[in-house]
Amino acid sequence: MKNIKLIFNPSSGKNKKSPVQLTDILTQLQSSGFTAEPFLIEPDSDLSHIVRESLLKGIDLFLVCGGDGTVSSAVRALYGTNSTIGIIPAGTQNNIAFSLGIPLDIPSAVSVLSAGLRTRADVGMVTCGGIRTPFLEVCSIGLLSSLFSSADQIQHGNLVPVTDFLLQFVKNKPCEFEIRLDDRFQITGDGYALVAANMPYIFHRYRVGEERSYQDGFLNLYLVAEMSKLDLVGCAVKSNPTEDPRIHRFRAKRIEIKTRPEMPVMADGIDLGKGPALVEMKNASVHILTALPDDPKRRPVL
Repeated sequence: MKNIKLIFNPSSGKNKKSPVQLTDILTQLQSSGFTAEPFLIEPDSDLSHIVRESLLKGIDLFLVCGGDGTVSSAVRALYGTNSTIGIIPAGTQNNIAFSLGIPLDIPSAVSVLSAGLRTRADVGMVTCGGIRTPFLEVCSIGLLSSLFSSADQIQHGNLVPVTDFLLQFVKNKPCEFEIRLDDRFQITGDGYALVAANMPYIFHRYRVGEERSYQDGFLNLYLVAEMSKLDLVGCAVKSNPTEDPRIHRFRAKRIEIKTRPEMPVMADGIDLGKGPALVEMKNASVHILTALPDDPKRRPVL
């Protein structure tokens, strides 16, 4: 039996619906040859401390049961280690799991621990206010960052922040931006939002990159310009808004961003404050178990 650390978020979407979810997972793991040491996430949990304790015990496989926010938190805690992350998707969107081809049902997701590929995935790194923050899914600047907190609560059934969402939406104005890509290509103009994505699917399951874009060594940068806020809302309800010609796409490994006025910066749901931001790609920086078939054109997995 292999020992693993199970990081379980009882507040994630699917986990709220079933009090026996954790028992089901532990049973499935045991029948698959794994002995799990569970840790239940609380609002003030320090995953970095949990990771250090587990590594000292010789545990190098961490199974995360939760949504995209929980998976991203685990990635931040495990960044820089040689550990491996497995995922049981239990959130609302599950973009990361979907991008990795991980099934949504527990038995199939658990089977990836044994039958999946240990893949080296890229990680984005954003520096804002002198603080470096790794992200796995997406970094955003501008209107989308301003709306994220209230929109996320509304998405999870809490309607209290609706007023705040509308106020933020109404008062937000376009900013002047200056973007430098890979120290050679400069873009200037006005816009409402910039999005740098590492995963092929972000937000409401929007397709923004090719399959396995988390292994191509590039960030996909989307600039929302040349449209009003109402146009932006209309675009957001489309199945694939990035196809709109007013949303400009670039690919880069290093992105320097300045805005006037300074706009809020967010990485995988974490508020990083306002100010200039440097977004960089860190190639093959985290090990994740994926259910996607191998592609010989990509970097080899371990």
